[in-house]
Amino acid sequence: MNTKYKLLTIFCGLSMSLITLPARAQDAPVATPAQVREEVHQLITDMQDPNYDFSKIPDRMRQTFEDFRAATQSMDPDTSQQFRQELMTQLMPVIMQNQQKIQDAMRLAFLKSLQEPLGCSDDEFSAIRPYLAKVVDAWQASQVNRFRPPRNVTQGANNPPPAGSVSPVQQAATDLQSTLEDANANPDLIKNKLDILRQAQDKAKQDLTVARKQLQALLTERQEAVLVEYGLLD
Repeated sequence: MNTKYKLLTIFCGLSMSLITLPARAQDAPVATPAQVREEVHQLITDMQDPNYDFSKIPDRMRQTFEDFRAATQSMDPDTSQQFRQELMTQLMPVIMQNQQKIQDAMRLAFLKSLQEPLGCSDDEFSAIRPYLAKVVDAWQASQVNRFRPPRNVTQGANNPPPAGSVSPVQQAATDLQSTLEDANANPDLIKNKLDILRQAQDKAKQDLTVARKQLQALLTERQEAVLVEYGLLD
């Protein structure tokens, strides 16, 4: 998986463990665990502010994850995992509460990042951007969402999943996982949940194929190649 494809995965998954970051400059100061704790605390505070500008979130999250990675490089694996668990326990409920806002901000940032590599003028990009968005949305809807809170972090009744934020594929995958977590689950029930997931995946793949064809009709050969490199086109 190349770096550009990982960027798409970051946008879709919001997974701390999958975020790929540029190497820290050699002369940049290395964040300490205390600084990372304060950074996470400030991020949580800002996301709980109803007036917060979520367009800043992609850069904020990337910086936080980069600082976390730098701060834990010298830790032994157990200490690093404990520190990660501590931060995730604090951060995850707020992320889940604001999941749709974060996804929208990630989506917008990702789409904007495509204009330069595609070599489009503002007018050209405005014309193809809605079709790009359809492909990104269809791609996201086709993925099994592996972004799950730690076992000891629950959303609770006050923080349900945002409406429209869960695709049929993701819902079917969640239902299947819940069934599999029951060691006494009936085999027929497991088969039914698996069939539902496969049907949802087939439908999502069909929608993605249609969206890709509509986009390809507007692209030059070079632009098509760029989007294949990014993982948006086959």
